[in-house]
Amino acid sequence: MVAGSPGQVLTQSVALRNDGNAPIDLRLAGVDSATAQFGGSSFALESDKPVREVGRTIEANYPPATY
Repeated sequence: MVAGSPGQVLTQSVALRNDGNAPIDLRLAGVDSATAQFGGSSFALESDKPVREVGRTIEANYPPATY
């Protein structure tokens, strides 16, 4: 969760590491989340239309990568 004000630009960074023996394909994307039907969290797919009921969806400016 990141708090911000309307019109404010927030920047964060992500560190990625693969400790496995095989490369993995990784994509970072901003997606909507909601409370799951039986508790916990449910996350939308990157291809789903944003809900935008509360706040805004973030934009993840990271190209797909193999690690």
